[in-house]
Amino acid sequence: MTGCTRIDAAWADLAREHLAAGHPLIARAAGHSMWPAVRNGQRIVIEPLATPLHPGDIVLTQTESGLVLHRVVSVEAQLICTRGDTSWHADRPVALDQVIGRLASHAGQPHASTALPFALARVVSLARHVRLRLRRRT
Repeated sequence: MTGCTRIDAAWADLAREHLAAGHPLIARAAGHSMWPAVRNGQRIVIEPLATPLHPGDIVLTQTESGLVLHRVVSVEAQLICTRGDTSWHADRPVALDQVIGRLASHAGQPHASTALPFALARVVSLARHVRLRLRRRT
């Protein structure tokens, strides 16, 4: 397998089976790419895909580098493009069959696909970028 560990692949297979049986998947988020919508260590619930994906949905996908929880940027034919809320660049497009499930809730709260967390994260990310550029000049 390229990039994806065997543990991730095995976990993805188990997650797919669990979701296919109609059960939600409860896990802990790892990483900061979805801050502030999803925080590192936060309890999240992944649900089966019962309805079509739309931009703004947060999905768990199996990528070459492992399992990723990111926001859907676009859906075209059988491909989706995702991006972390604090990321400048979109991830490589993945096939719809690589989507394991959709974020249903986190921290015990229902998930709402609003633009506010994304916009806030982009502002914070822009401020960090500007600060780093200013440091390089001095």
